[in-house]
Amino acid sequence: MPLGYRGIFEIDAATDVIHLAAQEFRSWLRSQPWADTSDWEGVGHFPTGPDSALTVLEHSADEGRRLLRLRSTSRNNGLQWTTTLTAVAGARKSAGTNLVWIDVRSDELPGGAAPPARKTASVPRLARHILESAIARDGLAEIAAQPQIVRGTVPLEVERLFDVITDGTRHIGVVVAGAVPGASVERWRDTVAKLLRESVGLHAGYVLDEAAFEALNARLPEGHRVPVAGLRTFLPGVNPDDPLDGRRHRVLSSQAINAGFDGRRVSQRLQWALGHAVRAHAMERALPRDIRRADRILNALETDTVLASLDVTERGPLPAGQPQPTAAARVPAPAPEDQPGPRTDETRPAPAAAPEPPSAPDPDHLAALRGLLTEVLGTGDVTAEAVGELRQVVRSARTAELRATKLREQLEEMRQQVYELQDEREALKKEVEDAQTDHAAAEEELRAAHDRVRWLRQQLIELKAADTAWSPVPDAERTIAPASFDDVLLFLEKGQDLPHIRFTGDPQATLDLLPRDPLGTWAAKAWEALLALNDYADYRANGNPCEGVHAYLKQTPAGRRGYSANRHAATESQTVQSNSKWHRQRTLPVPEEVVAGGRVFMGAHFKISSSNTVSPRIHYYDDTAGTGRIYVGYLGRHLENTQS
Repeated sequence: MPLGYRGIFEIDAATDVIHLAAQEFRSWLRSQPWADTSDWEGVGHFPTGPDSALTVLEHSADEGRRLLRLRSTSRNNGLQWTTTLTAVAGARKSAGTNLVWIDVRSDELPGGAAPPARKTASVPRLARHILESAIARDGLAEIAAQPQIVRGTVPLEVERLFDVITDGTRHIGVVVAGAVPGASVERWRDTVAKLLRESVGLHAGYVLDEAAFEALNARLPEGHRVPVAGLRTFLPGVNPDDPLDGRRHRVLSSQAINAGFDGRRVSQRLQWALGHAVRAHAMERALPRDIRRADRILNALETDTVLASLDVTERGPLPAGQPQPTAAARVPAPAPEDQPGPRTDETRPAPAAAPEPPSAPDPDHLAALRGLLTEVLGTGDVTAEAVGELRQVVRSARTAELRATKLREQLEEMRQQVYELQDEREALKKEVEDAQTDHAAAEEELRAAHDRVRWLRQQLIELKAADTAWSPVPDAERTIAPASFDDVLLFLEKGQDLPHIRFTGDPQATLDLLPRDPLGTWAAKAWEALLALNDYADYRANGNPCEGVHAYLKQTPAGRRGYSANRHAATESQTVQSNSKWHRQRTLPVPEEVVAGGRVFMGAHFKISSSNTVSPRIHYYDDTAGTGRIYVGYLGRHLENTQS
């Protein structure tokens, strides 16, 4: 399927979002050349032209939530275009949240004319008009048709932008343009607006003046900074404390921007390149929970409406020209009596009582029966054949209703399976993205290690130690990694290779990682971190001064094991420390001889993986200055934080 458009906005609570959606969709439909009408009334399916139609769905819930879906389909140049606008009023009752979701897609028609070369939808005017008519947000980010200027003379604006970048609740990208030294920020904003023309509604755009540029980059770590005269797109889930996270947030340099100009105009190629990157993220990311819930309700409503329109129990009069049943009712003839013979008093039967005359049928009942026969069979004649046929219709209807009920049950079961698969797919997509980030980081570390080995080997050769330079690594120096977290716990329990480490955590939290680590990759990385901690403690025990684990990892002494300092945090963020629930999760057990009360906050931790759903961590307490040991209080999935 060609890349389409997907915009999701929160609309301010003061706006009647259902009215806004209907009004803007009607206005958009009126502007389309293929639409003969833009009017509809109520819900249902409405033709809007020879090759176009409109579907309208509405739903109201007891808690005050209202849903509206407007879907237009049209055929043009060998493609079927589908534009869907979904509005949700009161998505979260406590916050009075309103949501708008715009989806545009194009599909090639089978056997149709060859579609045009570019099949990607432009930013729909429907999205631009909604953004111009209401205040739209995603989390803390404001979504507008034009980028906003951030001025360093207003410190609050810089602080607000930093909060937008690090906001854990947003779902869209934030595009920040670095300042152009000596240039007018207004003119630079106009240029950035042209660059981002094909991604309006899919991002929040900000343009920095020179003072704001300096102030924001002073707040951001080196790996997350905005380039001068360039653009940086911050995807959701920014983690400034993780240097490896910076690689997820792509940079467009000033050189690439300059190369994308045709004279004084921004090339369409560059506009589409930027738009493609933002759209790919918008189309691939998981739908927000409230939108996903509304989508499922409306999908179920549409399916039920279709089923109701195909009522298999309905039967009208027989077609014209079809012979109608007119046979008169016949009373079956009695069985022939035996021929009379001579009778005696003993054999002569007693005279039978005279039968009561049959009562006349109730006129109302007869009229109702005639009406039913006319409705079902197309004839009002009350005959035995007609009543028998009516009986057969009733039996068929009962059978059909049972089949329809079974079909609805199977459909609901399949619908739930689809929802489960959708949720699983979204989780897997996130895991793949995280695995790609981990892989990129590992590749970079591997390249750096190869470079260092090559350089050191050359130095040894120049020192006339070529034999050493090319000799294999002795077995005693090789790292034998455990095959699973079972083995990690066993080694910790026995103190094997880790005399300075003591595990005080819950083993079950570690064992819960087993199903997610079938190849033992995480277990091996956790083992490397534990070996580095042990060597650090041994280094300190031998009287060597060191300012802590992080300093040790940044400059690991010769002959000692290390671990990437980028995958280590000396403490938790202030946000985590000040949250009582999150602080309590990280307050972990240690012996009484270490801390009175037997529990201590363990903010220092190793990042074993970036997997969003699990992200294994090792939390520890450095007591080398006291007992001479390091206490590992937790080895398991990522504890709760702003990214949870």
